[in-house]
Amino acid sequence: MPVLANHHALLRGYGRDMWELGWTPESLVQAAQASDRPVRFLLQALDHVTGYREDPLRKKSMLLALCLTQRPEKWLDAGDGRDLAPVVDYHVMRTCLRTGIVTIQDETLLQDLSARRLLRPADEAIVRLACRDAVLRLCAVSGRDLGAIDWTFFSARKRCPETTEPECAACLLNPVCAHQKGLFQPVVRTTFY
Repeated sequence: MPVLANHHALLRGYGRDMWELGWTPESLVQAAQASDRPVRFLLQALDHVTGYREDPLRKKSMLLALCLTQRPEKWLDAGDGRDLAPVVDYHVMRTCLRTGIVTIQDETLLQDLSARRLLRPADEAIVRLACRDAVLRLCAVSGRDLGAIDWTFFSARKRCPETTEPECAACLLNPVCAHQKGLFQPVVRTTFY
């Protein structure tokens, strides 16, 4: 995260909260794994920890949960998957916008995204929620789990980067992409990503 001025405060807050709650990363994962719904337990616990609690869509919390459930060691049981949600980061938003699975109807917002202007948090939230919903629909239509869809979108960042020309011919999504190469993920200052 390039907002270096926030690193120290986030690290101190994380350490303070974990200490006050009596948790270590290992003990938190063990408690989650021992619960009836491990992912839900972990997400709800992280809602009380600096660095995680600030994001209403739980991007970092969900990314951690997905990592723990998909490790070969199965550190966390995903259960039936109902507690998992999309990890909507910059890469996912850019991919959703450029491929066309999310379209922007508002001309001002479309121009702001294309020009890479700093957005109001409310505008960023609209785009992020639309991308979250689109990823959930994509999972339902494709029959793939969130981990597979997330990895596909995260991997697409290599062929559809932020600052250089996309390599469409080498991209897995090329045959179904709308090629909206001028679109960019919302620009907003946040620690959610």
